Amino acid sequence: MNASGSANVLDLGAVSHGAAAHDRERHDTVGRNALGYFDKLGTLAWRLWREASCDERRFPEVAMRAFAELPSSSFITPESALDAVLGDAVVPRQPPIVHGEPPTLVVYDRDRIGIQLRFWSHESLTIHQHDFSGAFHVIAGTCTQSTYRFDERRRINSVFSLGEVEQTGLELLGTGDTRRIDSGNTFIHSLFHLQLPTVTVTLQTKREHDRCPCLTYLRPFVAYDPFARDDSTLARLKGLDALLRARSPRLFDKVEALVGTLDLEGAFRVLHHTYLALRESDRLPGILVAGRKKHGEAIDAIVASLEEQVFIDNVVNRRADVRDEQPRLLLGLALNATDRSQIIASVASVHGLDELGARSTIKRLAAEMIEPQADGSFDLLGVEVSDDALGARTGELLMHVVGAAVDGGGASLARARIAEAFSPALVASRHDSIDQLWAELARGPLRPLFVAPPSDRN
Repeated sequence: MNASGSANVLDLGAVSHGAAAHDRERHDTVGRNALGYFDKLGTLAWRLWREASCDERRFPEVAMRAFAELPSSSFITPESALDAVLGDAVVPRQPPIVHGEPPTLVVYDRDRIGIQLRFWSHESLTIHQHDFSGAFHVIAGTCTQSTYRFDERRRINSVFSLGEVEQTGLELLGTGDTRRIDSGNTFIHSLFHLQLPTVTVTLQTKREHDRCPCLTYLRPFVAYDPFARDDSTLARLKGLDALLRARSPRLFDKVEALVGTLDLEGAFRVLHHTYLALRESDRLPGILVAGRKKHGEAIDAIVASLEEQVFIDNVVNRRADVRDEQPRLLLGLALNATDRSQIIASVASVHGLDELGARSTIKRLAAEMIEPQADGSFDLLGVEVSDDALGARTGELLMHVVGAAVDGGGASLARARIAEAFSPALVASRHDSIDQLWAELARGPLRPLFVAPPSDRN
């Protein structure tokens, strides 16, 4: 939760704090030697932790205090840290390079604690928990942090559960911000890196074995350990991979048989591994029928979570095609928000605006993403609208729908504004199509704009 106790109010303190930290004059005492700084930070944390009896539950407090006394963004830059490790300095033992993971440098290692420097070069929206305690500090870039809780409804086993993944907070972090990390499921979060690269320093314990497994969460219903796969499961997934790569039609028969006979965790892993191929075929409905015969409505919870991941991936890919920074920022914020108030508060925070100014900015950025098509239609992030009678003004109609959502109205407000801009007769002749357009936009990349905050749903 943020300080207000509401998941729907952005914590604005993080931004001003980060700006203040960024503006502080960098200390020269150890600034010329990044590894020397990390040694000082680690030594301080180790001393403080020993005073706390080396209790892992108290290490987040220790890490927060260490960063408060020696804030990384005041002593080093990403460039100075890279210069240090690219030279001939002696560094701790390094983890192997993992494809798809951010470059991670171990810059301090002592007994049961360590310090890692991460260069986030791609967006990450994975909801996860940790098997270590500590804190992270942003030394460059901007990211959002969303926090969650998981209300378990059906425990299948220690590595797979069904329940409700609920967002409890959203905040914007910048240079100089520090946040604690508590191990286990009391701290579930995701980071989305709005500026690339974003660089963080993590001061942490080593793995805390009583906090394993380290679960990943798929909104809205699934919690699972992505690494807990036995030999039989691995063999099945490799076999399915072979069929996928060969584009063999046998894939769908095999998946249907597996989903209809395996336990629920096994069925989830098969569906998770093959879902993109399944949804592009005409076999998915029959496969889900087989799954429901075996597992009941649990299959629908799994499919809803897999569909949400497809949606997220599609928005991330669309965002990658948007070149202008400000529309990209809006899409990044929309990916993390759950309702209209969060997006408005986020945009207000980023641009230093009041609510009215933030709403105007959102409308302007949305308008900038409307693209006229060769066939005369207009496209907004995959939602196409065409109207021969309106011609070039079709995009204006589209923006009236988005604007009504931003201002907290429904489809009725959109129709009223379109009637004022064009004519009541036009609205009467297009009543159903305007409602359909509203529904399509509400399912699209800007969908949080169409969701009222809980305070407005009573």
